[in-house]
Amino acid sequence: MGISTLVAGYLLWLFTFHSHKHALLVSIKQITARALMRRIKHMYNNLPDFLKVEVVNGSGSNVGTADMMIGANGSVIEVTGATHDAGRSGSYSCLVLDEAAFQQRADTVFGAAGPATLNNGGQVIILSTAFGMGNFFHRTYTGAMAGDNGFHPIRLKWQMHPDYTQAWHDRQLSLLGKLRTAQEIDCNFLQSGYNVFEMAKIKVIEDRLFEKNPVETREDGRLKIYHKPVAGMEYWLAADVATGRGRDYSAFSVFDHTGLEPACFKGKLGVRDFAKLMMKTGNFFNYATLAPEVNAIGEGVVATIQEEGYRKVYNTVGKVLRLDEFQKDESMVAGWLTTGKSRHEIITGMDDDLADDLVELWNPYFVQEAHTFIYNEANRPTAMGKGNKSGADRNSALMYEEEGAGTTYTDDSIMGACIGNEVRKNPGRFKGALPIY
Repeated sequence: MGISTLVAGYLLWLFTFHSHKHALLVSIKQITARALMRRIKHMYNNLPDFLKVEVVNGSGSNVGTADMMIGANGSVIEVTGATHDAGRSGSYSCLVLDEAAFQQRADTVFGAAGPATLNNGGQVIILSTAFGMGNFFHRTYTGAMAGDNGFHPIRLKWQMHPDYTQAWHDRQLSLLGKLRTAQEIDCNFLQSGYNVFEMAKIKVIEDRLFEKNPVETREDGRLKIYHKPVAGMEYWLAADVATGRGRDYSAFSVFDHTGLEPACFKGKLGVRDFAKLMMKTGNFFNYATLAPEVNAIGEGVVATIQEEGYRKVYNTVGKVLRLDEFQKDESMVAGWLTTGKSRHEIITGMDDDLADDLVELWNPYFVQEAHTFIYNEANRPTAMGKGNKSGADRNSALMYEEEGAGTTYTDDSIMGACIGNEVRKNPGRFKGALPIY
């Protein structure tokens, strides 16, 4: 699509029309960085003279050096390969990471120059074709999709190019093969493992999110509302609960009976604050039935909800005691109780409903997590690097740690959405509040 060339032109514009700006472009290797500098110089040489800023470095008729142009107005364009010390201790007007998915040290480069650049009013542009999951580019892009990091995600499809037709795409497919075409042409993130959810369906959700912004956000943007409540519609709000500390997040999804997910949340809140946010959001969605996961710390959320008098709480079976051949006694638990069996059922249920278009998710957090929600060595669906750290799973975790991403990914929004999808399909099963004495 020529985006590297477009960004090169942008840097020349910044250099020409602004004084004392310092732009740094970091590419995979020094040779590729210098190739981009040659494009910048080609553009510069073809400008009319009255637009050219005098370049004060270089020798003879050369404009600048292979790595740097310094203007008489004090502006600088610098290019370098992605080395350990690229951008070290620098603060730039514009930092560009070109083909970032292919840079092995992208984390290091961004960590060295990105925060200082942004803190001083500069900007950072990160561009690349997709290349696997778990790397810096993939994490930054999916984080931008979820609104986690302040970056603005832009995805350019091949159909946008005026000269590209379906026949062109078919030729690329025959030349490159299915996987390379998906990566290089279709902008799909690929990995060697097995994703739990079909990535084509996740891509549909991602495309949907690009076409529509939330109609309202709350909680510093963490609570995203894509559809306002409809009068008379019944809603369910299901949550995966964390302490508010450590790696895990608390997350919830809102569903109506048709499978539409109008709102979602993911963030780190204390137990009481999270419970109050659930109640507040539940009230907004027509006094929705709340289904917080009651396992472990979730008991505190359920207790707070009951203390505050919110009575529409989903109930599930805690124990089944068989009295005789024909009778059994089912003890009830307020909230959603996750067991090994129920976890498998709700994840499989979500996968089936996505495949059959029975749910309509509006959840950037779910999309973010789905890319790294895989079957591990024990064939158990889990977030990449989470739980078992042996074998391939451990190697994956170590790879992420080397890249500066920590050792695990999360699946909190996935679990919240899967619980929500289950309870909206079985609303009468154990619905209503337990008596409060």
